Amino acid sequence: MVTIIAIVLLIFALAFIGWTLSKQKTIDEHPKLRTTCPDFWKIDSAGKCVRPGSNGLNRGKETDTTKFFSGVPGYTTGETFDSGHAGWGSAGNMVCGKQKWANSQGITWDTVTNANFC
Repeated sequence: MVTIIAIVLLIFALAFIGWTLSKQKTIDEHPKLRTTCPDFWKIDSAGKCVRPGSNGLNRGKETDTTKFFSGVPGYTTGETFDSGHAGWGSAGNMVCGKQKWANSQGITWDTVTNANFC
């Protein structure tokens, strides 16, 4: 009798674990960790992402700063932008907006350009 009760409890426990794992998979976005700025970009004292210099890694393919930052939410002047600006989410998801821009400029941004839900 004890063995039968233990087996029934085990079946219920495994079924519950399987159900919760299947629900988590549908609501989870990967990667979970989000980096603030593109790879090899610095963060200034105001918390904005600073584009690398002319010989810097991961600078992007556009040389004209105005064209490079055209339409970038959080961009005002210079070679910096605010990656936390609410405008990134205007298309529905901040990460997908950043991914679209980074891919169009030839920039690698770990946890953004490789996000699997866009």
